Amino acid sequence: MNWAALFFTSLVIAMGSLHIAQAGVDDLRGKEWRHLNEATGLTWNQVAQLCPQDGISPCVGSINGRKLTGWVWATEPHVVELFGYYVPEILTSPAFSVAGTQYFALATQFQSTFGLAARGESRE
Repeated sequence: MNWAALFFTSLVIAMGSLHIAQAGVDDLRGKEWRHLNEATGLTWNQVAQLCPQDGISPCVGSINGRKLTGWVWATEPHVVELFGYYVPEILTSPAFSVAGTQYFALATQFQSTFGLAARGESRE
């Protein structure tokens, strides 16, 4: 898995106190995560123009009709913490990664929860 790509597509989170029109994934720990497929077709540079990357300040604006206002760009520690909810071993891994068939079901659950479709698959 390309962590840089996943980090980018993990893109933005909404702080629990903000009211956001888009429905995300509530991690039940105070953050609402935007569905990853909503970043499809957006470049890192496009999003970076609207979203500070400090993990605190909200984005302002829209790109190609996708409203990002109110969402906050997730930092690497935010993303690792999220992965740790699914696979606690990732928190102590030097490269923040795990491998093996024992993680297949968890990876599939994560993909389903966060709106990732397999190549060629539609999620309508």
